[in-house]
Amino acid sequence: MNSNDSEAGSLGKSWIKNMFIFSLMLIPIGFVLLRRGEEVQPHTLGPAWEIMCGGLMILTGVSIFLQTGCVIIFRLLKSQLQKSS
Repeated sequence: MNSNDSEAGSLGKSWIKNMFIFSLMLIPIGFVLLRRGEEVQPHTLGPAWEIMCGGLMILTGVSIFLQTGCVIIFRLLKSQLQKSS
């Protein structure tokens, strides 16, 4: 049973790490799209799709970043508490 537990723990850590890296990639892409949206000609009606997609990417990236950051911090705290006891 220990092998299954360690395997599940390893899978969870790699998933969190991948989501953390993915969130760090989404944020700059969102800023690039926002920048491109500002360069759109002023005679277009309504917001450009770059602005909308850029804002959503930044919002999604920050949300995933905060969630995965909290999970990583809680895992570190849990391991520190287990070592001390």
